[in-house]
Amino acid sequence: MTDWVDQPPWTAEGKTKNSSKLVERIRGSLYSPLGAATIYLILSPFLALLHQTMVHVIVVLLEGTASARVITGALGQVGFDRVYASVFERALGNIESQGLAVVGPVGDLLHWLAPGLFAPSDRVRPGAWASVLLGDQSSLLASAIAAIGPEVGLAFLGVALLGIAFWRRGLARPPYARTLALLGFLLQIASVVGLSRVRLSFDDLEAMGLSYIFTKLVPLDAETYQRLVVEPFQVVGSALVPLILVSMTYGGAFLFALLVARVARHRVTLVGLLRAEGRVLLPPLAEIGDARKWVQSSLVALLLLTAVLLGQRLFPAQIYYDHPADVQTSLDLPDLWTAPMTGTAIVSDQPSQVEIAGANYGYVYTVDGRRERLRGVGYNVMYDQLSPEVRATRYDRDFAQMRAAGVNTILGWDPRQFDELTLIKAQEHGLGVVLPFHLPPEGRYTNPQYQDKIEQEVLQWVQRFQGYPALRMWGIGNEVVHGMGKNPNTPLSRAFAEFYVRLADKVHALDPDHPVVYRDAEDVYLPPLKNALQNDRRPRPWLVYGVNIFTLRICEVLRGWPRNGLDAPLMVSEFAPSGFSRQDRPAGYRRMWRCIADNPNTVLGGFAYVWSTTGPEAIDRVLGLVTPENAPTDGSLVALGEVFRQDAEGER
Repeated sequence: MTDWVDQPPWTAEGKTKNSSKLVERIRGSLYSPLGAATIYLILSPFLALLHQTMVHVIVVLLEGTASARVITGALGQVGFDRVYASVFERALGNIESQGLAVVGPVGDLLHWLAPGLFAPSDRVRPGAWASVLLGDQSSLLASAIAAIGPEVGLAFLGVALLGIAFWRRGLARPPYARTLALLGFLLQIASVVGLSRVRLSFDDLEAMGLSYIFTKLVPLDAETYQRLVVEPFQVVGSALVPLILVSMTYGGAFLFALLVARVARHRVTLVGLLRAEGRVLLPPLAEIGDARKWVQSSLVALLLLTAVLLGQRLFPAQIYYDHPADVQTSLDLPDLWTAPMTGTAIVSDQPSQVEIAGANYGYVYTVDGRRERLRGVGYNVMYDQLSPEVRATRYDRDFAQMRAAGVNTILGWDPRQFDELTLIKAQEHGLGVVLPFHLPPEGRYTNPQYQDKIEQEVLQWVQRFQGYPALRMWGIGNEVVHGMGKNPNTPLSRAFAEFYVRLADKVHALDPDHPVVYRDAEDVYLPPLKNALQNDRRPRPWLVYGVNIFTLRICEVLRGWPRNGLDAPLMVSEFAPSGFSRQDRPAGYRRMWRCIADNPNTVLGGFAYVWSTTGPEAIDRVLGLVTPENAPTDGSLVALGEVFRQDAEGER
């Protein structure tokens, strides 16, 4: 007879006692690691559905937070730069959930019950049991948060279950407490497995905002950024990303558990939680030398890990965040690259005559009497240390490729990179040039002597270059008011704006054949210059305002330009779809150019940022259209070439 049968089985008393002991054995098995693993496997389809529901909730929250301008408002209250706050907010909110789909009859039933939440089952992503359907062209930052968030949520839930099981001294009395603790541990294993599958390349991190931090907030030049940030990450960074994510998740989960315990007045400490984690698998300290106990614990750990992996294999949720780290460094260029654009090239030995005519937010840009739209690119190359012969060769290579892509004008920032050779070579290839002159934001613009010094330098610069046929505009100053501080309305910014208007008038008097353009961040820093121009109410159709903008807010800015109250010609002096993966960037450029082209009476054109990845700023590594060898970094240059050439065909 077995140890659990102590009465003859043919008696009623024996049957009752044997049955109760059998039930006890079954219940005991449910409270064992094997029972917990079985329960986890049974719950796996519901956990997969929970996982994707959490993705959906996170996406909706990101969208809602961005739409309500919560982040911009909060960061603005603490003095954070409004432009950078807006870029960050747009990156967070640039994601859309089109519903949750579950495979098979269950998915069809859910779609029938709640069509607003659940999509048809045939829309589940390949290889998944349940998946959230995200819209195209989501930002990398939002996609990463939506993918990492559910794993963090599982870790929090696992720690919470563990805390419930161990909230008293030692293991809680109810027999199911150990099962509860094991299930909590299983959820944490699932979280760690999920986080370990996250693949964030350095290219991804840069697109998410790392390059912006080291360009704007903690400025580093490209060489220093390469040495201090890029190279160390390439050695150890990619391997550390999952470890950092797990550490941050557990740190947050433990702090949350302690906070909840404190509110509930439970005696739960960090040491207690860590001890609880260990007691799920490890033997008691009194038996630490017992090899048999350690083997048992290892087998239990292996069993739990197998249960997690098997559950994820049987009921896979949406594929984890995984943007490809490798990008195309060369492309098979379509026919549009081989056909020269001689139809719109203006080649002449005479100085160019550029005019902007119009009023009431309607302006026309002409070059030598021919109407044009500015289809440009920011030219950020660092060629000033090269010999004239090497520079000429580089210019021929760069400008020929730009011309084939439909570019008709280049724009610069550093005067050292733009001289007579630049203008000569640009003219040979039928390109116009917006010539840059740097005005430092830290300049003493309230000082008359300093103003005189800047004025003299600018006028000498104008006299030097005004006769070159490739010249289109005088690009005097870039983001000067933005660089002065977060508040656009200060005595210094007002003094600068008044000085700038006087300076522009003198430049125009010296050279009436080429407009002047001032460029700044979005439309946020417009007030000082607008007020200075409105003081005397003189029409200046030759004075252009350029907006630098890196989000899809570009459409809002351009459509709403008349509401800003400055009746002046407008151009987009920098535009790029920041925060996108390389496979989504081409579509982002197309969308941004469409916003420019859809406002032809208000906007003179735009300049894609930026030509080369080897520019002076960290952000150029991310937004550069070509590599140092002039191979396209992705499909963006081809996409711009398509829309530029289509636009040029419309001018003929």
